[in-house]
Amino acid sequence: MGRDLPLPMLTAGLSPALATARLPSIAELVRSHNNDYSRFEPFFDPTPIATSIVIPCYNHEALLLGTLRNLSQHPELLAHPDKFEIIVVDDGSPQPLAELLKKEHCPCSLKILRQDFNQGAAAARNLGLQLASGELVLFIDSDVRLPNGYFAAQWRVHNAVPQAVTVGLAENLAPEDPRSQKPFDYSWQPDTSKDFRASNSSVYRDFPLNKTVRFLDESQEFRHFEKAFSGSPWTLSEMVVGHNIGVRRTHALAIGGFDLRFSNYGSEDTFFGSRLIANGAFVVPLMNTGVFRTRHAPRKNDSNQQLVDSVKAAFRRVRIEQDSQP
Repeated sequence: MGRDLPLPMLTAGLSPALATARLPSIAELVRSHNNDYSRFEPFFDPTPIATSIVIPCYNHEALLLGTLRNLSQHPELLAHPDKFEIIVVDDGSPQPLAELLKKEHCPCSLKILRQDFNQGAAAARNLGLQLASGELVLFIDSDVRLPNGYFAAQWRVHNAVPQAVTVGLAENLAPEDPRSQKPFDYSWQPDTSKDFRASNSSVYRDFPLNKTVRFLDESQEFRHFEKAFSGSPWTLSEMVVGHNIGVRRTHALAIGGFDLRFSNYGSEDTFFGSRLIANGAFVVPLMNTGVFRTRHAPRKNDSNQQLVDSVKAAFRRVRIEQDSQP
């Protein structure tokens, strides 16, 4: 069953005076974080890293099959099967997914875990994280397709940046898109300019900015995010979106994994990003690749207003964490 992972004892080893002093909140640490990863560039070393791919899933059997088959035939996985494992976490689906997946061929290790009842993405991802054996953990959704070169892009960053959380951009494929009707071509690359972090979007109308922004451009690909958006409600945390995130397993465990207070699907990824950033992680976008999302385009629950609501919920959780700090 999913559960919170133990958080580090922040006051261990401190003098009594320092141990009782007020610790900075997560929100304060995020705001003061210097995300300039320029000193680690260029990212040129694609040496494979042992990689665990964690996929939480509740129902959506057809989508999951598409993602699993995309991975099982992926050129990079076929070239290095010993460097991969895939962990599917069945989040209490009414029809157990193991029965559906038992005939699927996979060239690398495939683990199918099951939670006794539906607990949400945070618990499912934590279970996969706990049982992952790879040095690098990629959390992806069950509705994505990965193009060729995606894993090399991940490895280049993580071989260079000692404490990175990589975030990939996405293009939604509508059901009527011709690419949705064809066998997946691994040479395709998503149009990442359609991702909300790259595009001019109206989702920001409810905030005091009263304008549309291009997060990647205005922050120099997140290197100077807090400077670019100082005084706004936006922080680097909102750039961490769960459909594809890469992080070293040790770093994810060090911050306690995903917060189980997010019992539904949504906002647990943003708060996960907050904890990583507060612990010193660099948020690095993958600029030359990304993922396709195949559920719907646009999905009802990906509407602008629901994204705003999700971000507001994440900020509430950051404030809760702030109040709980000594």
